[in-house]
Amino acid sequence: MTPDLNMIAAKYIAIRDKKKEENAKWDKAMADLEAYAGLLLGENQSVKTDSGTVFWKENVSVKVTDREMWFNFIYESGEWNMLTTHVSKEAYQTWVDDHNRKELPPGTEVSYRKDIQFRRP
Repeated sequence: MTPDLNMIAAKYIAIRDKKKEENAKWDKAMADLEAYAGLLLGENQSVKTDSGTVFWKENVSVKVTDREMWFNFIYESGEWNMLTTHVSKEAYQTWVDDHNRKELPPGTEVSYRKDIQFRRP
């Protein structure tokens, strides 16, 4: 029997749901172990064991709360190294579409890829 798209979609969605469920269980188990290890580690920066090293790592998250103030600071201080060159895909695509896909913003290139997607009925 040759699989049809209905069968493929049903199987794909079932596997995706199972994967999400399994990943959630593993994520919870790992979060519980991390919390307990944090309690045991306490103020120690790291502890080496026969099974591996447990250590604290500080992660940084930065959010711009006042865009105008931020850009004024960058301009006035010259701290250009604090900026990245992320391009908004949505704004970029709007610009390209407005130019009938015949022109790209200078200094850029774009590629398009089609992916198969599955959505629940």
